[in-house]
Amino acid sequence: AFERLGEQLYRLGAREVRILSLPPVAQGQKTGLDEFILARGPEQVLGDLRAMKYRKEPYLPIRDGGLAYAERLIKSVDLEDKGKAAIACLGAKGEAFTLDWLKNQSGLKSDLRKILLSDAKKKLKELQAQAKPKASSSQAGEDLQLGPAYDIPKALLRATEEYSLDTQGRLCKDKKEFNETTGELEFSQTPLCNFICWPIREILKDSGNGTPERYLELQGLLQDGSSLPPKKISLNDFLEKPNSWPGLTWGVKPALKPYMEKEARYAIHEMARGISETTIFTHIGWRKINGSWIYLHAGGAIGPGSEAVEVEINERLKQYSLPKETGDIKEALKASLSLLEIGPKKIMYPLLASVYLAPLCEPLRQAGIEPSLLSYIWGPSGTKKSTLIALLLCHFGSFDPKGLPASFRDTANSIEKLAFLAKDTILPVDDLYPAREPKEQAKQEGVLEHLSRGQGDRTARGRMKADTSLREGLPPRGLALCSGEVMHLSGSSLARAFIHKLQKGSIDLKKLTQAQSQQDLLSHAMRGYLEYLAPQMEDLPGQEKEAFMHLREEAFKKATIKTRHSRLNEALSPLHLGLNSFLSFVVSQGALTQEEGKKLLQEAWEIFNQLADEQALQEQAGEPSKKIAEASLELEAQGRIYWADMEDTPGFLANSVKVGWKDEGKGIFYTNLGTLFKEVNQHLRGQGEYLSLSKADFISYLNQRELLVEKDKATNQSRDQKTIWIKDNSEDKKTRKTYAIHEKFFKVEGEDGEQTF
Repeated sequence: AFERLGEQLYRLGAREVRILSLPPVAQGQKTGLDEFILARGPEQVLGDLRAMKYRKEPYLPIRDGGLAYAERLIKSVDLEDKGKAAIACLGAKGEAFTLDWLKNQSGLKSDLRKILLSDAKKKLKELQAQAKPKASSSQAGEDLQLGPAYDIPKALLRATEEYSLDTQGRLCKDKKEFNETTGELEFSQTPLCNFICWPIREILKDSGNGTPERYLELQGLLQDGSSLPPKKISLNDFLEKPNSWPGLTWGVKPALKPYMEKEARYAIHEMARGISETTIFTHIGWRKINGSWIYLHAGGAIGPGSEAVEVEINERLKQYSLPKETGDIKEALKASLSLLEIGPKKIMYPLLASVYLAPLCEPLRQAGIEPSLLSYIWGPSGTKKSTLIALLLCHFGSFDPKGLPASFRDTANSIEKLAFLAKDTILPVDDLYPAREPKEQAKQEGVLEHLSRGQGDRTARGRMKADTSLREGLPPRGLALCSGEVMHLSGSSLARAFIHKLQKGSIDLKKLTQAQSQQDLLSHAMRGYLEYLAPQMEDLPGQEKEAFMHLREEAFKKATIKTRHSRLNEALSPLHLGLNSFLSFVVSQGALTQEEGKKLLQEAWEIFNQLADEQALQEQAGEPSKKIAEASLELEAQGRIYWADMEDTPGFLANSVKVGWKDEGKGIFYTNLGTLFKEVNQHLRGQGEYLSLSKADFISYLNQRELLVEKDKATNQSRDQKTIWIKDNSEDKKTRKTYAIHEKFFKVEGEDGEQTF
């Protein structure tokens, strides 16, 4: 119990814990502090207590208090203290975590890390052996002399009144019966399992979706005294899988007796009365905790009171870990600014702006102007796309081009979940490659389209539980940065993204190498930026909304392509907000003068608008309805399709497909859309393209532009088709259901600006 108390005190931030036992003042009795003071006298007692304190070494935590203790002691210059820190961390979190933890400690070389870890493993084994209960010789190795390790479960079971431990350390159901023959109350125990476990705390895992998941943290001992380390199990699994929860928690060694699972579970429920409830956050980004804004990351949190905040991030997002200090902030900010020089400005300016826009997603969400932005870098293999993305992501942790968190080989659902958890940061989705299999290609394109729509609309797919009630959605809460060798975004999806094409030679390899050599500084720059934003979080929504409205209006005025989609204006305005916020911080730290910052921001604004204009032209060129018109005319010119005259005169090329009839006098193409769509789709697939427009959407497009010039008279519902009379070979006229499309639709603007058919 004393050791358990010591662990908890260290976990709560105690600097040093010594466990002292007062010598007895009367034989065979425990001594309380008040009795000891009275026995020794007020003049002598303080000196005695001090002497006892300094004779006793501080308690070294090797369980749940170990990490907090280790975080403090590792900073000591004393090598012995560093060794104790390694032991504590190893006991609390295990070898894999400790190895990563030591790697993240500045100033620890590889050789020293290996020595610390090796020595810690030996020492921890000794400490654990000392704590393990010894078997009593009188029990012939079968029963255990239950030692101090069992003190906690003993105390918890005493409060239940109907459960206890037997001499082998097993959880038992107690039974008391009155023996009428002897006239005595007899006591018996029925083992429920081959182990004892007890609850440490109830945990709420909070991902920010409004419904935290409940977990129970359990710790235990097998009947041979082997430790069952602290583990978390979902409360649903604990309650709904009564036969298998021990295996889900610790593997095959702990086992429940047949038909005793409900009894064992109830005993643990009884022991859980009064345990603490802890919130563990499972996402990245801003949260308001105890009245203060805290930024969560895989390595902890940033902001007032962040030391007490517990964070547990999905394994695929563990790289998002920021340093504990900013270091030389001016040097770090200069390293971040230098990224603008490694590639073309129209690529690097928006990408760096996105990096510093990401932490503003929360205040912009509160203001109702959350960024609807996806960035897509594309180009042939070898253009350093993944390398560039990894370098930019080093603002948020330690990233490698070969180990980015997500790729287009993942499912749309898994990426949706990661985009939800990667709040107020950037999620990379890497490597959309030209797959050979049509199925694989369609899957990747579907992931890109789903991601683009989700980021652009900031919405999630609706979900339903088994009981038909609605489940909370998982909308994206940060920004997405994608890469690929091909570009499949078209139509309105282009308005939801900023497209950056990388050619070979676009990236300055010398400057890229130089930037990589100081990539560790980038996360220091981001930490400083987040510390700068934290005290402003309450005021930012109002300030940023006012600035956004002004910028959106200015973007509309600056557009040279008047058909530029309004979404593009709304996307480039937050980029300006992100870069402006970053540059304000840079100027405040003296890394740039105010004039230099202002000039850089003005240059970026011009670049953002130029990029939006270029993309508007690209959107027009790739507009699906235009593809239909161009493909139709190309197929007609090749003799693969034709519109017959109104007399249905034969004489066209063999194998040419009739898609309708043309009335030259009226300027109307009476079209069979089903046949036309089939031929156009086949033609586009042969060119490695696809038509991202359904027949129904195309009819809607024609209606909106008043290109369906003739329709049958509506009766009880509107009709889009036109019935025409066509003479067939038997000289009789027959009706045909068609769509009467105005010839304007099939006009294509050539390079000289003339309209041609």
